[in-house]
Amino acid sequence: MKLFLVLISFALLTGCQLTQSGDATPVPTDAESATAEATEAATPDFQPEVVTEEPDPFATPTDAPRVTLAPSDVLLGGVLAWIGGDGVINLSGRTAQIALIGTDGAISTLLEFPDTGRPAAACGERATSPDGQLFAFYVGDDRGALYMMRGAQPPVALGEIEYLACLGMGTFRYSPAGGRFAYLDYVFGAALNDFADGVLRIYDSTSLAQVASFEDVVAYDLGDNDAAFLRFYASAEGIADEAAVIFWDGANERELATLLPTEEGCRFTSGQIVRVGGDPLLVMGHRCTRGDTTTHWQLYSVSVEEGSVTLIDSDSQPGSFVTFARTNVMFSSPDGETVYFTVPDGVTAYTVAVAAIQLSQLAEPASLSIVVPVARQAVFPNYSGTTNAAPRFAPDGRWLAAVVTSPDGDNQLVLMELDAPEDAPLTVGAGARGDLIPAFAFSALSERLYYVAGGDDNALYALDLASGAERRITRGQFVDALVVQGDRAAVLERRLEEQPPAEFVDLVLVNLGDGSRRIVFRSEPVAGGGSTIAVPLTWR
Repeated sequence: MKLFLVLISFALLTGCQLTQSGDATPVPTDAESATAEATEAATPDFQPEVVTEEPDPFATPTDAPRVTLAPSDVLLGGVLAWIGGDGVINLSGRTAQIALIGTDGAISTLLEFPDTGRPAAACGERATSPDGQLFAFYVGDDRGALYMMRGAQPPVALGEIEYLACLGMGTFRYSPAGGRFAYLDYVFGAALNDFADGVLRIYDSTSLAQVASFEDVVAYDLGDNDAAFLRFYASAEGIADEAAVIFWDGANERELATLLPTEEGCRFTSGQIVRVGGDPLLVMGHRCTRGDTTTHWQLYSVSVEEGSVTLIDSDSQPGSFVTFARTNVMFSSPDGETVYFTVPDGVTAYTVAVAAIQLSQLAEPASLSIVVPVARQAVFPNYSGTTNAAPRFAPDGRWLAAVVTSPDGDNQLVLMELDAPEDAPLTVGAGARGDLIPAFAFSALSERLYYVAGGDDNALYALDLASGAERRITRGQFVDALVVQGDRAAVLERRLEEQPPAEFVDLVLVNLGDGSRRIVFRSEPVAGGGSTIAVPLTWR
């Protein structure tokens, strides 16, 4: 069955018209994205510094809390958080900080920098290394700095990058054993281009030294000692009219195959690569300026030994691969038998269908059967944000959790067991129509998923992945940040004050066993409007 027909049939059943979007401008496309905060166009002018000892008093006025712990006490750990302004009208002269907040509410500042209004963020859904020691995060606005933190040691600045580099779903990743990590250092303004490319930078996880870099890369797969990546070559008009699959063995690179558009007047708009068993698979976005002008996805296999590339399947799709949303994503199951890829559904710029193919079928493409675990409207990362949470993989790689929306605003949490593509996913509704699932996080051993669901009055839940049993931990007014460690979670909770009327967002710790909680950072008003906030990033 063709994937396109599956997408269309679901659209007809719901009365929703699937349309192609050719406008590569990072703006929301439906009611959900319209509520997301607009990103600022200005590039922040700052040079964050790494703090290696207890910092001096702030050089500029700030409402952020002062240091209350000695540096040696930082090693005791706590919640790593961004502390800054929330809804502050005038950010001029204001500073924000990265700090460790202890379970008793004590604060130790690690970094200080100008407050741009955008909280720091984990660099994608896989910002933590496989051994849990390293954590990568982003500080800045549309352009900012990438930091790496080992344990509770002071963060180290790796370089200045575009925010797009930390959008997730393949932009930043660790090697399977964690000995290396890599990210795409996108060109300036890549989110507005016809395709997004940049410099692939590969680092050693122990020394944090860069070991290799490659230009004009749009996607990559990182091994423990090697890498495979996809390079686009642009014409004078800035369109990709040629692509190459490159293999790097840890010392030298070699071109495995060259790809050209299937017809004259056509171009590549996106690319993704994944390796299972050594040979890469590709999904390319392909569009023509005449004839059939809809975007097509193309699935290729590449033989490393023969240096050949084979087109396995292709079909038109309702939506476009845009540079400001991660809608061309590939990943494999832990058992190495299934590869998943996403296809834009045309409903919004950042929602997709999720498809799966069995690698055993690649030997006979004519008999290839594509399974579609999610037919449409799975929410994937978007440059301007989303009101529902972006997807997450379980630490053991066995599960993918995603929010699936509908034209009527009926949101549900969907969990796909990646080793079983033909099994129906686990699903949990958000509640009433219009209710959201703004945050979720897996337990360290991948046996449970913790999530927030509901309307203004919502709750924190636990879902047992083995049994499918759901348990409400506690009610509240939780918002879009949740990090879990052991039997505790750090989550943001809305607090309403009656006199004078005001809304604040506190950082609270929740006992995941009995639901008890307490505030460890209390939001306070800022002169001129807005308030302070501490956004949790991870536990250290």
